Amino acid sequence: IDYEMGGVFLPQNKEYVNTTELVQLIAKVNGKELKLTSAFNSLVNLGIKMSDNFSKVFGSFVYDKKMAGGPGKEFDYETCSFHESIELTEK
Repeated sequence: IDYEMGGVFLPQNKEYVNTTELVQLIAKVNGKELKLTSAFNSLVNLGIKMSDNFSKVFGSFVYDKKMAGGPGKEFDYETCSFHESIELTEK
């Protein structure tokens, strides 16, 4: 509105974020302990190869950083870092 821009915007962090990193940071900000295991990784990887639905749940999904609205474009909307955004969201 302020910049009189229209269209589809795809907000994203400057760097890609791993889901595990996201969950760990949320736990840390909330003063919680998080225990991770890799015991099921081979089963998850097998499921990803064998099932489209499994792949959607456990696979990777990212926006291409070159898509409109990405960092470095004419309109740079990122006002804080990934870490800061989690801290602000979780307060």
